[in-house]
Amino acid sequence: MKRLALLLTFLPIFALAQTSTTTQTQSAGGTGGGGSGTVGTCGGPGNAYYSGAGTTVACDTSVTDNGSGTLAAIAFQGAVAATTLSASSTVSGTGFTNYFASPPAIGVTAPAAGTFTIVTTSSATNSGYWAGVGNTANYSVVANSAGWMGPPSASFTAWVAQLPATGPGGSTQYLGCSGSGVATCAWNTISASSAFPITVSGAVTSGGIPYFNSTTQESSSAILNTNILVKGGGAGGAPTNSSITDNGTTIASSEPLALGTATCTTSGTAGGICPAEGTAPTNVSGAAPLYPDATAHEYLAATNGSSSFGMMVRRQPGAIHATAQTAAISTATLCAASAGACNVAGQYHVHWNFTQGGTACTVVTAGSVTFLLTWTDTNAVAHSAIAMPMFNSVSNTATSGSFTFTTNNATAYASGDFNISTNGAVIQYATGYTACTTGTGTYQLDASVTRLQ
Repeated sequence: MKRLALLLTFLPIFALAQTSTTTQTQSAGGTGGGGSGTVGTCGGPGNAYYSGAGTTVACDTSVTDNGSGTLAAIAFQGAVAATTLSASSTVSGTGFTNYFASPPAIGVTAPAAGTFTIVTTSSATNSGYWAGVGNTANYSVVANSAGWMGPPSASFTAWVAQLPATGPGGSTQYLGCSGSGVATCAWNTISASSAFPITVSGAVTSGGIPYFNSTTQESSSAILNTNILVKGGGAGGAPTNSSITDNGTTIASSEPLALGTATCTTSGTAGGICPAEGTAPTNVSGAAPLYPDATAHEYLAATNGSSSFGMMVRRQPGAIHATAQTAAISTATLCAASAGACNVAGQYHVHWNFTQGGTACTVVTAGSVTFLLTWTDTNAVAHSAIAMPMFNSVSNTATSGSFTFTTNNATAYASGDFNISTNGAVIQYATGYTACTTGTGTYQLDASVTRLQ
């Protein structure tokens, strides 16, 4: 049996800390080139053995000397502290397992909780790099943290970013990377404008414009036609074509035009302009503005840069066109006391004329028609059924109180004009009729009113 020599130092992973050491040599049992035996009890002075072949055994462990080396025993009376573990060393046994499960402190602070996994640390061609494996989905970034991850695909692992050596030069820069496979990144200055043309993805309409159809989404409008002005679509709605066309020569619309605060909403097939009544604009040299006055309730105009506006002469509503009359006409309205008619106190001009129709009378010793006018003046004095003077075919130089029938329709006519001032009350008319001596006198009456002031 080989003699067992005591080894004072044997493992690079242990530092011996003890107050006294008891060392003993034990036989592993057997004689000659081999043998077997039992290492001392754990309570004894020899509680670990190391062989020249690099095998370490714990106390209370049966060992066999195979003749290839020398077993030596060393006893530990104090604590054993771990330092380093070489790649070729192996530690096993109940005692060491328990020890490394709860090692004593070695004078350093334990690291904070967390994990860090190295997936690749070196490359044959690019030393010192690390790579993230392909991910099946994008990670969620924890608040107040930054990270770097592999591409979001389990099969796509070839992408690498080469970051610039220096940091950004200012607060208005961003890191931009371009290329595929190996991306070259650089710090770029944020510009207030975009470089056109810009390539976009998704469905867009040629001839349309981008718009926001919600607070988080941008879409493309339908085509906006040539020469058609655009109108907004409101919240969530797309801009669309308006009814206004501008071909560079003419501006046209099929809709009425409302100006100011006017509330006109319906117009006929001819269209129309619907300005709101208000105050006069300020005129300038060479201009001729026209506007509906809120006090006069009529259109006023100024020409040649004048600041004085005059009323446009307008036939008031209610004009009379009565044909084939063969009797007197009872009192009826010529101009109503309603808005837009004759309800405003002022000066009005009354026009009327007669013509003869039907079969002319054969004898006209008698036969005529009078025009009767009723109004209330600005002093509130009523004037009722006043016969108006007129010129007729009997005399073109002297007025007459009536239209006279003749035996020839071509030679029978009469007309008259009369100015009145009213307090805004209704203006009425009527006719008086005297029959022909022989035959039936037939007449036509046309009458209207215009406002002068």
